[in-house]
Amino acid sequence: MAHNSTATLSVIKDYLINKLQRESQQIEDDERKISQYREETAHLRSEIQELKSRSGFGGEASPSERQLLTVYDLENKFVAYSCGFEDVMDVVAEWGSFYVLTRDGKMAALQERDTQTKLEMLFKKNLFVMAINLAKSQHLDSDGLSEIFRHYGDHLYLKGDHDGAIQQYIRTIGKLEPSYVIRKFLDAQRIHNLTAYLQALHRQSLANADHTTLLLNCYTKLKDSSKLEEFIKSSETEVHFDVEIAIKVLRQAGYHRHAVFLAERHQHHEWYLKIQLEDLKNYQEGLRYIGRLPFEQAESNMKRYGKTLMHHVPEGTTLLLKGLCTDYQPSGEASDRGRGHKANSEEFIPIFANNPRELKAFLEHMIEVEPRSPQGVYDTLLELRLQDWAHEQDPERKKILQGDAVSLLRSDNTVFDKALVLCQMHNFKEGVLYLYEKGKLYQQIVHYHMQNEEYEKVVEACKRYGDHEGCLWEQALGYFARKEEDCKAYISEVLLHIDQRNLMPPLLEEEEKKAKPQKKSKISEDITVELVINDVIDPTADELDASKKKLQDLTDRDLAKQEREKTLNSLEAFIFETQDKLHQEEYQQVVTEEEREQISARLSEASDWMDEDGYAASTRQLRERLAQLRGLCRDMFFRVDERRNVFGSLNLTTVRLSGVGSSFQKHSDAESKGIKAHFNMDESGVLLLDRVESVFETVVEEKEEESTLTKLGNTISTLFGGGSSEPAPNATEPAQQT
Repeated sequence: MAHNSTATLSVIKDYLINKLQRESQQIEDDERKISQYREETAHLRSEIQELKSRSGFGGEASPSERQLLTVYDLENKFVAYSCGFEDVMDVVAEWGSFYVLTRDGKMAALQERDTQTKLEMLFKKNLFVMAINLAKSQHLDSDGLSEIFRHYGDHLYLKGDHDGAIQQYIRTIGKLEPSYVIRKFLDAQRIHNLTAYLQALHRQSLANADHTTLLLNCYTKLKDSSKLEEFIKSSETEVHFDVEIAIKVLRQAGYHRHAVFLAERHQHHEWYLKIQLEDLKNYQEGLRYIGRLPFEQAESNMKRYGKTLMHHVPEGTTLLLKGLCTDYQPSGEASDRGRGHKANSEEFIPIFANNPRELKAFLEHMIEVEPRSPQGVYDTLLELRLQDWAHEQDPERKKILQGDAVSLLRSDNTVFDKALVLCQMHNFKEGVLYLYEKGKLYQQIVHYHMQNEEYEKVVEACKRYGDHEGCLWEQALGYFARKEEDCKAYISEVLLHIDQRNLMPPLLEEEEKKAKPQKKSKISEDITVELVINDVIDPTADELDASKKKLQDLTDRDLAKQEREKTLNSLEAFIFETQDKLHQEEYQQVVTEEEREQISARLSEASDWMDEDGYAASTRQLRERLAQLRGLCRDMFFRVDERRNVFGSLNLTTVRLSGVGSSFQKHSDAESKGIKAHFNMDESGVLLLDRVESVFETVVEEKEEESTLTKLGNTISTLFGGGSSEPAPNATEPAQQT
């Protein structure tokens, strides 16, 4: 008999318990035989029945004694067997069975059914609670119990009792595949049941990454912040889950505070910084967190986020970099001077790209604390000092900056070639001359003074370095001799030094050698040549195919790289060109201030993205960025083109307007002259095109079907005539282009 409700099961349960109690009392009072085997008890009860005559002819009925044998399962509290017997002599329990002996010499053996058969019978009657108790009393293994729980859960699920069903499914965790349960409760109306099951799955440490993702999505859809916090703040001994997956899901759902908590608690430093800096824009907290990291992680994260932090927190970032490159100790730890790690300061110079003041402070700190800093530190600092010197207007301050630059050159820590190029670029005379002298480039010193027409300096350089290179006097003599102005005094001084040092004979000998080149001599001798030909063995077909495939792979790789570089260049060019156009007048006239700020912000965002992540972006990502920016600016470019086309289609440099001559007759000569000057007309009434646009912008609105030139002619005629008039045919005529 099928039971359709929990109430029915409860009634049956109460009935059986009451019946068992009544019959137990009867067992105590009954004098008939009782046999017991394990947890089962056989009870024999007598009943008096009125039996009719066997003849069937209406004879008198005679009473007959009949016994009812009932087998009880006392532990599980149910009737295992019940049947009537006549003239029972005894009931014996032996060898795992009950034996019923009757007076007619017969014996009935009652054998207990196996556990599985009992369970199947209980399943058919939906008596799952009895089935569970029976299985436990028979010490059924966990697999068997799990199967009963599954059947019970399926039964409750079909009845619509989802809360009860999920409790039974929870008892199958570890045996039943979780996907079996999850598929049943994916409906949004049953999400709270699914959440309970997933929580239990995590408590037993049997959840995978997908289960964690699903559970967190359930929390976010239910907007159950308390449960979510309880889950992520639970200890690892209580709940086990994939932390990184949880952080990703929470970040995607917008629960940044919870994601940051998980990242910090489980020391997922990269995720913590990514959320703080990219999502929450909490730059100060991100910088503080990096300062607490071990050296290797602090170094890598500063290389990744250094530019962003320098843009928003320049002073704090500079301070952290100073410590990172000298004697780094994570904040909060006891300082042990001299045992800290040191990063390569040269690798962090690009971070200061837009912060020259902080860069200079950083570099000066490095050469002061670490005199053996990398070469790039000194070269960059020299460039910054030369830039400051070149832009300084205060003479006293300029002199101080000059001394700083020269002192850096004298420290002998700069690369000669780079330092010389920098000094020449900034026209730093003292530095150029110092480096020439340091490199023993005496002729370059003399030529430098010659280029600047410093006659006294030329002679002084010859006196100072003439002992090292005698040709300097010859160069000076030739230089002064070629000058157009009077340089006799300098020539005399040069000749005097040449004569005193007897430099002319060697010079003449040199000239003679130059005039008489050496005669070439021909030497012939026999040489032995051995020719060895190392031929290449023809490759096999497989080797040839492999070589072709390798060449094709290399070609494809080069093409892909070229395409990526091309896309990257296009994106950079578009960003820079569009940023420049936003400051041009013709573009500012066609966009609102809000549109301009929006476009500028998107361009800056794209530029920052290229600086931070663009180096690792794929070609597809770069194309998508470019397409987004083009789509954003499309309306602005269209408006500018339309504005240009209004007047560009005229293709004229002058316009002659009909009726203008007669209009001048209405005014005096002085008035006509003023009108012509105002509209940039010549004496014949020709309007130059550079005034057409300004006049057209003030045109009185006319009918839409009138052409641009007709409107223009009517407007000017109206201005000249003092009133409106009907436009004459061919109101405007193109004049000869000038």
